[in-house]
Amino acid sequence: MGGIILKYASWHWVFGINVPFSLLALVLISISTKESYDETSSKKIDFFGISTLSISLFGITFGLLKGNEYGWHSIIILTSIIIGLFTIALFVIIERRIAYPMLDLHLFAEKTFSSSCIVYFMTGITLTCPVLIFNYFLQNVLNYQPLHAALLIIPVSLTVVISMPLGTKIAQKAGPVIINFGGMLITGLSLLLLALVKVSTPNSIIVVFMIINGVGFGFTTQSIVSSVKYLPKEKAGMGSGIINAARQIGACLGIAVLVTLLNTHIQTAKAQIQQKSTNIITQKNVSPHVKKIARKQIKIVFNSSQSNHNDNTKSQKQINNLKVKIKQAASKINGVPKPRANTNLRMLYDNSKKIYQTSFKIYQRDQQFEKKKDSLINNSNLKNVSNHNNLPYLTEANRNLIAAQKTISIKIALLAQADEIKSSLKDIKTYKNRQITSAFSQIYILSALLVIVCSPIALWTDKKHV
Repeated sequence: MGGIILKYASWHWVFGINVPFSLLALVLISISTKESYDETSSKKIDFFGISTLSISLFGITFGLLKGNEYGWHSIIILTSIIIGLFTIALFVIIERRIAYPMLDLHLFAEKTFSSSCIVYFMTGITLTCPVLIFNYFLQNVLNYQPLHAALLIIPVSLTVVISMPLGTKIAQKAGPVIINFGGMLITGLSLLLLALVKVSTPNSIIVVFMIINGVGFGFTTQSIVSSVKYLPKEKAGMGSGIINAARQIGACLGIAVLVTLLNTHIQTAKAQIQQKSTNIITQKNVSPHVKKIARKQIKIVFNSSQSNHNDNTKSQKQINNLKVKIKQAASKINGVPKPRANTNLRMLYDNSKKIYQTSFKIYQRDQQFEKKKDSLINNSNLKNVSNHNNLPYLTEANRNLIAAQKTISIKIALLAQADEIKSSLKDIKTYKNRQITSAFSQIYILSALLVIVCSPIALWTDKKHV
């Protein structure tokens, strides 16, 4: 629905569409569910807990998310992270000492609950990859429209609709451990598969990878059920609230950390692409003027992409302008080099030059003969030559042939230079796609390793604390 809204309406409705769904959910919950109450809790609001937790999450997330923009050593980023770490520590102290805390830390003594929270927390982090980072790849690298990108990502959600109840059925018979553990492994596998996606990967393969990711996510959501399995009934509400918050916090930190790492990798890739692009142009057999214009335009494109890294339209305009400028520079005949050796165009160019040189020699001889014509005609041996008056016409024809042959040689050289430029742009595009894709792949691999390393925690998602 988000893709449809972005295509046919204003992006503001992406937020507005939540209102009717939230109202519908409120009605269904009020009709279909029986609410539980914690009779031991107080009606007092933990303002200190709310304030310190909110400040800590904001400080840490802002610092991680804006580190590249402001600079990691800037005062605003360092202050933000320090305040975030300090207030999270303060939050723990407050929650341990307050009579009626917003977050009952004693619940984490239950192994099943704490393990399930970690599993769902990791799910929130890894969900950033298919939903946000891969969406960014589809729209900003492959230049897909939002609706197109949405249709490729939606299999994740559609698969969850099936895999979540399926996981619940399996958990009822085999226990939640196998589903939580298997879900994390499948999620890790799906992220490793995403790391294999290239610019040329067919959409059908991408859909398969999304389905696998949806299966993993659907299975790991079983941790919601297992988390409250051994909690006192009156604490089920707080427990479910904590584990859902764990996923949201995981998603928040996932966006902050993974997007920050992605931006770092992309900036590194862009620097490498800029250097490589300049080297490719320098090594190509083109005129010095073309090389100068190309290097200048490459610098402009990359400076523009750094200042407008989220504006794909402006970047594309700069790239189109680069092609136009290089094309204009390539039309200049001054300094056009010979075609590269051992090529068909070089052979054609050399033969054209030979014809030009031969025609020029004939023209020179005609000129010499023209100067001596009168004296030769008066010679008795040439008095009966009747076609000597045609010599000026032959000389003029030969002069036109020389001019035409010179033009042909230049055209061949320009054609060879155009082929070199096309080859350069193709090489640059290939290298760019490889480097940018690699930047995304590193994030997927990192996320996959993270979830796989943490997957053994799922083995404790059915351990009652004694």
